[in-house]
Amino acid sequence: MDPIRYGVSGVGAIALRSHMPALNMMDDVRIVALYNPSKENAEKGAALCQRRPDIVERYEDLLTRPDVDCILIAGPNFVHKQQTVAALGAGKHVLCEKPMAASREDALAVYDAARGARTIYQIGLEMRYSNFYTKMAEIAHGGQIGRPRMLLCKEFRWPFTSGSRGWRFDVRRSGGALLEMNCHHFDLLNWLSGSRPVRVFASGGNDVNADGMLDNAFITVEYSSGVRACLGYCKFSPYGNDIIELTVIGEKGKLDSSASNHVICQWGADRADRIVYNVAMDPSFGDLERESSQKERWILWERSMVYRQHRAFIQSIREGKRPFADADVALQSTLVPLAAMRSIETGDPVSLEQG
Repeated sequence: MDPIRYGVSGVGAIALRSHMPALNMMDDVRIVALYNPSKENAEKGAALCQRRPDIVERYEDLLTRPDVDCILIAGPNFVHKQQTVAALGAGKHVLCEKPMAASREDALAVYDAARGARTIYQIGLEMRYSNFYTKMAEIAHGGQIGRPRMLLCKEFRWPFTSGSRGWRFDVRRSGGALLEMNCHHFDLLNWLSGSRPVRVFASGGNDVNADGMLDNAFITVEYSSGVRACLGYCKFSPYGNDIIELTVIGEKGKLDSSASNHVICQWGADRADRIVYNVAMDPSFGDLERESSQKERWILWERSMVYRQHRAFIQSIREGKRPFADADVALQSTLVPLAAMRSIETGDPVSLEQG
């Protein structure tokens, strides 16, 4: 079987930390070319590869190469629209890091390009490919707790880094804090709800940090099925015991999850009615128990999810099938946080139809 040949655009933290190590674990993949504005990072990326790839001068050089089957777009949010549309137009398969784009207008442009393309478009929402959240979705949608009716997700964390040249602190380039970081969490809520988001109401502000970015908020999302979900977001909190806390309440029971411990608890109507699922990470990525640093544990888990999403992407390319994290998933995970940012600005609920 011929290898799938990647061109990589954007050799920053996520590419060096997870994408390239994951790809280099695969025998049926070759990274043949890299593009990055900083030659230093491009060289770091090349050094991770089993066979040294070419380092090209321009992004367009990836698109004209006949030995590039697909493009991994891992640069900052503000390049996603332009690079995705260009790659799909050049007949390349695309796996683009989240989010789809940094604005509603750009996201809709990417959506149209992806729907009109003959090649595969997949968004980099790697939590959809986690064995942990796959198990949670299986239980939530399998009837054990009845129909999901309410969902709660909490991400309380320290401030994140500024990104190359401070792009994360520029709303025009990042799309805002809720899009840059929390599109992952909104996607989990969208997935677990089993229906489409229709309206968003949010309250938040910049009350503690001096960076001018939104540092705390509560966001309520209403779905077409009547399900309601709430995300709590804080950017000045110690991590505490968990990275992400996620609860699904159904008509007959409840699911609580601990991402750090990889444990899902299923609760029934009776206090004694409890089932505990221990969802272990693939040991080939490392031993979570041996890592004393929460950051190191998170990197290992992230890398395992990134690996699984690339395997799914490669399968979609080979079989010509629609990805699980397709353009529809990408669009909804982008529109919800953008609507939340607008709701915070205006103080009003925002319909996703109106944006």
